[in-house]
Amino acid sequence: GTCGRSSFAACVLVKKDAEEKKKLEAGNWDAIHVVEVRPLGPKRAAYKLTTTIMLRIKTGHAVGVHEGEMNLSGSLTRQKEEELAVGDVASHVANMGRMVEEMENRMRDTLQSIYFGKTKSVVNGLYQSGGAEANKKKDMLAQALMAEMGKRNAD
Repeated sequence: GTCGRSSFAACVLVKKDAEEKKKLEAGNWDAIHVVEVRPLGPKRAAYKLTTTIMLRIKTGHAVGVHEGEMNLSGSLTRQKEEELAVGDVASHVANMGRMVEEMENRMRDTLQSIYFGKTKSVVNGLYQSGGAEANKKKDMLAQALMAEMGKRNAD
């Protein structure tokens, strides 16, 4: 048939609102996935996925008797291109779904390890004094861990 002979694009939007828990007062996660599909012949297609995740978090923060509030927000955008096998229209949906799921999981892990880890380090650093050497060791360990994780993601 004529399945897959013309290019098209699709968009998937994911919105997640966090429940209020412990120190988390509010938060949400908005993911926008745009997939461009270009046929390469009767049985293959090129997929280009562009994902942007916008994150907003409001938390309570206390150190000793000092209490405060921290608002954290930001966005992360990544792209990935793949050539995949195509059988029928449903295989496009499966291919796009798999790409979107893998991308969102990878970006969630990135945000969790880098974004939150770094923020926690900065906030804790603001409250500490005289711990420069300990912080330096922690930073070196964090860099080594991130380098190791980078190797794993490259595999």
